[in-house]
Amino acid sequence: MNRKSNLIIPDADVVIHLFELDIWVKFLALNQVFLAQTVVDDEVSFYRTGPYDLKSKEYIDLSEDVSTGRLTVVSLDAKDIQPMLTELERMHAPLIDPGETETIAASYLNYPDDLQVCLVDAAAIKCAVMLDLRHKCVSVERALTNCGLGRQLPKELSDKRFHEIVKQAELQKVYCFNRNGQ
Repeated sequence: MNRKSNLIIPDADVVIHLFELDIWVKFLALNQVFLAQTVVDDEVSFYRTGPYDLKSKEYIDLSEDVSTGRLTVVSLDAKDIQPMLTELERMHAPLIDPGETETIAASYLNYPDDLQVCLVDAAAIKCAVMLDLRHKCVSVERALTNCGLGRQLPKELSDKRFHEIVKQAELQKVYCFNRNGQ
C-alpha cells in the first residue's frame, strides 16, 4: 500500500469549499487528511449546491470517512491548546474560532511533524504565521495542485491571496516584536 505523501489538516471552510467543488472524495483519496474534532462535531454541517439561499444546500456527514479511516480526527484538550493561545494573546493576534484554533494547534504541537495546515480565513492565516508556522501552511490552491487536483478557483482560495495575507501577518509580527521590545 502506498503511503499518501500529503498530510494535511484543513479547516472547516476548506472542507466546505472542497464539497462545493465536488472534489472532497478525490481529495481524501490523494491525501492523508486529518480534521480537528471541533471541526467534525460543530463546524462542518452543510455546503451550498446552488445560489445562496437555504434551499440549495446539502448536509455533510463525515462519519463514513472517519469510520473507514479515510479521515483521521485529531482531538486536543484545553491544556494542549493553552500554550498556543497564550502566545497568540501575547502577540495581540486576531481572534479565531474554535475549529481554527484546534486545527492550528495540531500543527503547533507537531501532530504529526510534517502536517500541513490548509486555511482560508485571513485571521487564521495570520495567527499561523505569527506562531512561526508559515512553513507548514498552504493555500487551498497549493493543496490541490500538490495532489494533482489543480483547477481555476475563486480568489479567496488562491495562492496569491494567501501570500498577500502572509505578508500582512509578517509585518504585524515584526511590529508586535518591536513594540514588545523583543
